[in-house]
Amino acid sequence: MAIKKHKITVLLDWASLNKDVQDKAYRMARLAKLGVADQVAADRLESEISLGDEDMSLLKRAMAQGLAEVVTMCGEYVWNTSHTSDNYIVKDKNVTLTLMMPVNFNLAGCESLGQMIHAYIVAKAMTEWYRYTVPARVEEQMLLCENARREIQKILGARVRMLSNVRTIEIIVGNDEKPTVTMLYAMSNDYYTDVPGTGDAENLNVYTTNERSHTITADDAHSKYGYVGLPLGYTPLIAGKKATTQIGKVVYNDMVYVWWVSDEQYSSDFVITY
Repeated sequence: MAIKKHKITVLLDWASLNKDVQDKAYRMARLAKLGVADQVAADRLESEISLGDEDMSLLKRAMAQGLAEVVTMCGEYVWNTSHTSDNYIVKDKNVTLTLMMPVNFNLAGCESLGQMIHAYIVAKAMTEWYRYTVPARVEEQMLLCENARREIQKILGARVRMLSNVRTIEIIVGNDEKPTVTMLYAMSNDYYTDVPGTGDAENLNVYTTNERSHTITADDAHSKYGYVGLPLGYTPLIAGKKATTQIGKVVYNDMVYVWWVSDEQYSSDFVITY
């Protein structure tokens, strides 16, 4: 009998990781080299400080090491068909990690897994950089590494009652140029905290579009709230504002979708996009 598994794809935006690490390293370099203990005071100084080639090489190598440690942590579940290994510094725009999880894996952890992997790699890179630049901060960063490691292991080890079917789930983290997906949307002059089509919002019609943006019509006589459903890792813009209110999750096309609702009611046409 075939063994059922959840296929979970973690897509890491390596450029976002690199920027996060460099930003933290730059700010600490500024503090250390200017001898200023207060970041706000340091920001007022006009001295220009840049990370040298040695710093950049160390940070990138440490990031690659952090990724390797993550793969080792997830080793029991990692799906890989490669028969080669190398010590190249990661230069790809995105890094994909495919995990084959047991059918009783707790899917609630999917949203956090990519973020904790991001946090671990950043903390690992900063630990190695501090080891040579600001040794007094190493212990603090090692603690952040350990905290992220425990969270990753907790997510990987979480289980629920057996499910009758399996799902393929894609997690996209930190990527500003996400692939085009099917966008779910709805609109109403009432504000609901339930997912459209369920609970109090049971009679709310759900529509779909494969376009990245859609205009919802509204006027003074028919003002509306906008509801948008997108895969995990996507955050919609509603009337030009980044959505902040989530109302629930559903599974659509074998992907976990998060439903968002606008924080205000619009009395003129507005655009939903991502």
